[in-house]
Amino acid sequence: MPHINIKHFPGVTQQQEVNLVKGITALLCDTLHCEAGAVSIAMQAISPEQWQEKVVQKEIEPAAERLVKKPNY
Repeated sequence: MPHINIKHFPGVTQQQEVNLVKGITALLCDTLHCEAGAVSIAMQAISPEQWQEKVVQKEIEPAAERLVKKPNY
């Protein structure tokens, strides 16, 4: 606890990924009072052409009432 699943467009560099994981882990540990070893983070690149089908239709729209931060599209 907790687990974060990040989907993004291709092009994230290894350094950006390292920085993102480090920052998210620190924020989760500080906010949820957990150890860094309890955090898991998955990242998956999804092409812009597949974003609507693979992310919006399959994950965002079905979870609309659970979203705590909604996209503006």
